Amino acid sequence: MPELEIGELIFLTIATVPIILSFWIIRARKDILKYMPVYYCIYITFFSTNIEALILPDVFNFIEHFSLMLAGIFMFSAVVYDFYTRISKQKVNQLNQGMVTK
Repeated sequence: MPELEIGELIFLTIATVPIILSFWIIRARKDILKYMPVYYCIYITFFSTNIEALILPDVFNFIEHFSLMLAGIFMFSAVVYDFYTRISKQKVNQLNQGMVTK
């Protein structure tokens, strides 16, 4: 039977505060909205890690690994989106400005 890991329990306790305040955080900083699914998936990962020590270890182990996989997918998509909106559009704008001035 898996044991309750104190490090993950401490992280879960600390990470609960931003989860509770996430509505106000997103209202203040709309630019981090694309990274919030990553944070929620990581939170679910640590939550299910702690719960699997108490009940249904196989089910919560699957949820833990599945949500960690989703966090990776969401992080990749957020970074690609961020790259596209910040860097690619800046290059297009610079090219357009160069064509207009000539």
